[in-house]
Amino acid sequence: MYLYLQIGLSEVGIIFALITYYTTWEHFVTKNEAALMEAEHKQGENVSATRWIKFKETARDYLSIFKIRSFRKHLFIDGADQMAGNLNGLILTYFIVNVLGLNASVTAYLSSLSTFIGIFVMIAAGYVINKYAPRYMYGVAYGMALVSCIGFGLLGFIKPDHLVMWLLIVQIFSIFGGQLYGFIPGTVFPSLPVLDTLLTGQSRAGTFSSLAGLFEQGGFVITNILGEGVLQLSGFKSSTTGAVNQSPTVQLTLTLLISVGVGFFVLVALYNGLSFKADKSKLDLINEEVTRLKSGGKMSEASKEVKAVTKELTGEDYDSIAVWNK
Repeated sequence: MYLYLQIGLSEVGIIFALITYYTTWEHFVTKNEAALMEAEHKQGENVSATRWIKFKETARDYLSIFKIRSFRKHLFIDGADQMAGNLNGLILTYFIVNVLGLNASVTAYLSSLSTFIGIFVMIAAGYVINKYAPRYMYGVAYGMALVSCIGFGLLGFIKPDHLVMWLLIVQIFSIFGGQLYGFIPGTVFPSLPVLDTLLTGQSRAGTFSSLAGLFEQGGFVITNILGEGVLQLSGFKSSTTGAVNQSPTVQLTLTLLISVGVGFFVLVALYNGLSFKADKSKLDLINEEVTRLKSGGKMSEASKEVKAVTKELTGEDYDSIAVWNK
């Protein structure tokens, strides 16, 4: 029985691997790219000089990509919502135990609930994102996250009766919002490098991915330092033998971190999300234009719609693009 199950799971894994292989935006290094990398490697008189050259080239690539309006907004969206989610996860257990006075097992229950609900949220989100522009889904996701921030703040200050019931209601908003904003940026991202290809003629999906990763990991570091640092400054008492009675200052700090602190990052993501103009139809239009130009099409033959969408999504005028004028 276990053998057949393992064979079946292996077959499913192979199918998913093949789907990934044939649909990924990444590609093998071409001969021209390999020759270019080899030439770059030989630049400079020593290893230090070569590394310095590569560092400057990478920084230049990052800067040029950051100038693309849609990708810049994507970075702020992804970075801010990662920071919001990380700070919430860092503080939630402390908040439940030390502010609300509930058992830590409540956190485990909420975590299990999040996993269960997340399955259905992902299925629904995968369908809806093909029907509506990402900015509308960002509005829903971050709107729900803001409601949960307000809810956590009210719970911390008021401490109403039936705390578990109210906590569950607030957490439902947090779960739905969190699952959505954890899903949308990763779904939108693979379509964005085509904007850079239109502007530069290059395929720099790897650079896009590394810059996005830099923002995400930087966000984790910042929120960890922020959360733990502020708690220590407020006088938080750690213990390995169980919950410790915390001072009113610590309780206030925990409440503010999970409401105002998380809410600030959610607002940053919400602002950029609502002003994020890229959607499937516009990105498909840009992709078609890039394909046309690669096939030898002339820039002078571009439609007004293409020019308008280029300006809207990249911040650059279509007629200012020089790479295709050959």
